[in-house]
Amino acid sequence: MTCMTLEFGSRRAAMRWVLVAAFLIAANGSRAIRAEGFSAPTVEQTVGEANQAAEGENKGENKGAVKGPSAELLAPGAAGEVVVYAALDREFSEPILRQFERETGIRVLANYDVESTKTVGLTTRLLHEASRPRCDVFWNNELLHTVRLSQAGVLAAYESPRAADYPEWCLAPNRHWHCFAARARVILVNTDRMPDVADRPRSILELATDSRHRAAIAKPLFGTTATHATVLYWLWGEERASDFFRSVHARCRVMSGNKQVALAVASGQADWGLTDTDDAIIEVEAGRPVEIIFPDQRGEEGAEPLGAMRIPNTLALIRGGPNSENGKRLIDFLLSADVERQLARGPSAQFPLSHAAADTPSRAQGSHQPLWQTVDFAAAARDWELVSSDLQAIFATSTGLHPAGLALCALGGLMFAAGVFRLAPRGRLRPDVARVVWLSAGLILAVAGFWIAVNWGVRGV
Repeated sequence: MTCMTLEFGSRRAAMRWVLVAAFLIAANGSRAIRAEGFSAPTVEQTVGEANQAAEGENKGENKGAVKGPSAELLAPGAAGEVVVYAALDREFSEPILRQFERETGIRVLANYDVESTKTVGLTTRLLHEASRPRCDVFWNNELLHTVRLSQAGVLAAYESPRAADYPEWCLAPNRHWHCFAARARVILVNTDRMPDVADRPRSILELATDSRHRAAIAKPLFGTTATHATVLYWLWGEERASDFFRSVHARCRVMSGNKQVALAVASGQADWGLTDTDDAIIEVEAGRPVEIIFPDQRGEEGAEPLGAMRIPNTLALIRGGPNSENGKRLIDFLLSADVERQLARGPSAQFPLSHAAADTPSRAQGSHQPLWQTVDFAAAARDWELVSSDLQAIFATSTGLHPAGLALCALGGLMFAAGVFRLAPRGRLRPDVARVVWLSAGLILAVAGFWIAVNWGVRGV
């Protein structure tokens, strides 16, 4: 009877361990699914969802659906306020918005989206709110999805008086957006891993051909990497661009974002990678063994060089926003030469685009003026749905989980199973003690392995 009681008790203990393990793995798995499973919505999908959301609000079924400082804090129509959705990192954009408040007395109600897919998330939100706008100004940190909003009819025409200080391409032909303060797409090299200067990459094309070094790139479905990819499809055509990214997927370590690429290169996990200047300059100024290289400055065999790509911030006035006049004042303020100088001198080391701020180059520029790629972003954005679908097909083949974590998780699972089914060797330990040891060790290894697989692996950015 005592033996039966002990056996029953041990089985109950094992079952509790199984339930705990299942709970932990499910919790981590849900986060992995959110990170891996997100796909950029089409305009048709988001407009359809917007209509459903509007119907839900009318029926009182959508209360509290808007996340962040918006449902109550961002109530439309209040005088002396302006509502801005900012995709530029909060640490860079908030001080400038607070300066606008001090100088104008207009209260800024800002939504800083902290998701890694923030540009796509804010674009989707603005499409959802198209029938009942809550936002006045969209401060995007790239251009592709701003163009998509323009094509969807979400933006209003406005030409700031400060637009005259900028090159002609910085103002949309339909006056729906203004460009300012750009980041550059650059190669970051670990100089310890690649000490020979002649051996370092000079072109983005080497992402698809370099088999001797470990290269890294952010998953090109979100942010500036998606914009870069879309431009390459527009420039090269679908067949060449698709072949290029298939080779990139096969050869490169695909990271969760540009910041992760910069960190991987700085730590030596990757020999080099493609990232943004705001992420690269942090590693340079932290004293890491890295060097910034502006790619494609020279053409091969007499061909025209491609040049480095600049991806500007954009400002757009929302059609039907609750505080449109204050929104225009905010846009005028942000387009000032003083703001561009602040962004150039600040942590993000952005590249001024206005003629008036040309006296303040980005710290990331170095001693030579880069050759910039000429891009028609509006034309490139027209193919976004096709590009997104193709890239999803290419990069969805990744498991998204780090192989070392998967191996550790599998080992932990085997150890746990050996403990459950009494197959584990016990040495000099009593059977019940040996079983507890194997169960505990297996569970710890399985959970640790799953955490490593998710957090070190590919997560869509």
